[in-house]
Amino acid sequence: MTSREILRGAVADASRQPLATITETSRLDEDLGLRSLSRIELAVLLERRLGKAVRDDQVIAAKTVADLERTLGV
Repeated sequence: MTSREILRGAVADASRQPLATITETSRLDEDLGLRSLSRIELAVLLERRLGKAVRDDQVIAAKTVADLERTLGV
């Protein structure tokens, strides 16, 4: 599994949306409903699954899945 697939899986889990609906243009807030607490949960999921440090502010600042991928270098 690639890092991008792991990231999208974590986004799907945190947003409780089907993985098939997660695209690079999916907006974390508007499309997926990831508000502040959900984004903190996402940061923890990403740290565990990617095995690297993920700052909360990186996840909070991202607008789309593509932003998150760029920020985390995935």
